Amino acid sequence: MTSPDIARIRRFNRRYTTQLGLFARDYVGEGLSVSDLRIFFEIVENPEQTARQLSQNLDIDEALTSRTVKRYIEMGWLERKRSPTDARRKDIIVTAKGRERYDVLDQRASQKTQERLQGVNTSRLADTMDELLQMLGHLPQPDIDIRHLGFGDAGWIAQRHGETYASDPGFTPDFEPFVFSIVADFIAHNDPARERAFIAWRGGRRLGSIICTGSHDPDIAKLRLFFVEPDARGCGLGKRLLTDCLTFAQDAGYKRMTLTTHESQTLAREMYARAGFRRTTSRPGHLFGCDAVEEIWDLEL
Repeated sequence: MTSPDIARIRRFNRRYTTQLGLFARDYVGEGLSVSDLRIFFEIVENPEQTARQLSQNLDIDEALTSRTVKRYIEMGWLERKRSPTDARRKDIIVTAKGRERYDVLDQRASQKTQERLQGVNTSRLADTMDELLQMLGHLPQPDIDIRHLGFGDAGWIAQRHGETYASDPGFTPDFEPFVFSIVADFIAHNDPARERAFIAWRGGRRLGSIICTGSHDPDIAKLRLFFVEPDARGCGLGKRLLTDCLTFAQDAGYKRMTLTTHESQTLAREMYARAGFRRTTSRPGHLFGCDAVEEIWDLEL
């Protein structure tokens, strides 16, 4: 990770903590700071922990955790009880009074957060935060779904192809509208029984695309605009998209599938070869501002 990236992350941390008032000494009107609440909420939501386990789970100083727990015991919100499975251990337990206060504090914390985020698209923000937690390993990645073409997909396909091919092999910006014209033509004229676009989707984010279209020959299908996001590669998604596309083409009655790619697309070409495609034509040319070797690959279905 580069220094500018670190600076941006630190800037986000500063703005985020200020936006939500996380440094307030009395966050919800009980004389409790955010760290005080975090310790109490963790005990309620994950009971039967020792002070040491609590400190480790929250990555908070053990002495601070012990002092905070002691304070809650004095307030009557918590108590210590000997563990039923280990007589040497005393677990921290929430009392009836503590449970009652938790319900009140939880509601206040939600209300305070809502007030701090007035005017913000909270649904979009929550999706973004889930994605951050998944990247950091605190949430499991949701399953990847593959669906048909929907709203916004055409622009995304064009944008990601344009950005990807700009870096390798170095296509000029006019490649992006060319890709968009392919998708736009598909949307306007496709035959649902014999043509289909597939979009890989996870947690509100697009991860890949592939399109099966017809050609001048009713027995030949074209595979077009196959793409997988770099951070989604290596998990079998590309193979899954390709398999779905080939299965659809077979079910639609095509006898052959053909595709056009470029010599620089090493990973895609390897996947085509593993799927049974064979390169039938190779011709050098000048495409979108750079020299490239264009290839045609075919597969008998």
